[in-house]
Amino acid sequence: MINRLAEVENKVREFILGELRWNGRGDELVPDYPLFGSAIADSIAFFQLIALVEQEYDVNLLDDGFEVDEFSSISMIANKVAVELNASTSRRR
Repeated sequence: MINRLAEVENKVREFILGELRWNGRGDELVPDYPLFGSAIADSIAFFQLIALVEQEYDVNLLDDGFEVDEFSSISMIANKVAVELNASTSRRR
């Protein structure tokens, strides 16, 4: 699961650096960097990011409602994806 977390974190980070045109230095965008309250995540960018992750990992991140805290950083998004992947694996068994 640790490899999966790192994979998701890298995918989200790449999206922010490339698609959202991160203005800071790349090394500043660490997994716990706050996405909200910064210039990174306006509402459109947030939903673009969620759509990318849902498509890439075949998960539905917003089905259980929306809690900002669950999406407040790259590491929180990766954790949410890991939980959803584990749940879908358990349902298939």
